[in-house]
Amino acid sequence: GNVVLPSGGIFDLSKHPVKGNRNAKINIIEFADYLCPACGRAHEAFKEIEKEHEGEFSFVFANFPLDVECNPVLRRQVHVNACEAAYASLCAGEQGQFWEYNDKLLMNQKPWAKEEFRQYAREMNLDMDKFEGCMAAPQTSEFVRKDIDSALELGVQSTPTLFVNGYM
Repeated sequence: GNVVLPSGGIFDLSKHPVKGNRNAKINIIEFADYLCPACGRAHEAFKEIEKEHEGEFSFVFANFPLDVECNPVLRRQVHVNACEAAYASLCAGEQGQFWEYNDKLLMNQKPWAKEEFRQYAREMNLDMDKFEGCMAAPQTSEFVRKDIDSALELGVQSTPTLFVNGYM
């Protein structure tokens, strides 16, 4: 499934990591920032909901980093290295470890130095050449930028913002 944007464009869910039952009647999309404290709390809540309602919904994670490095609408810096965190999770995902990396970031929120994203990748035994290649690839930052553009078009202004079956 996809989400049709107000402009008639498409937010392509097939390219995003999906957790849960892809065919469930309930679809949740979360636009989040890895450094946002409310996103960390939401993550804990979702872990509980997942246990109680396994198979009843699909969950899609989308990026809306509050970091001037990649988010063009911010007037001031909010979360340093939030863009880098988003890239790192996608690159872990390229090796099938998106949700594990996502957990690591959301459960260990702090002001990260860029090197720490590589340290987490090493701890997870990711192929570091592939990880570095992905981090440097323009399509990685373009993917995050598309998430940001979609978020803005959908009216997202803060994190986390959830869409349940297309409704904010």
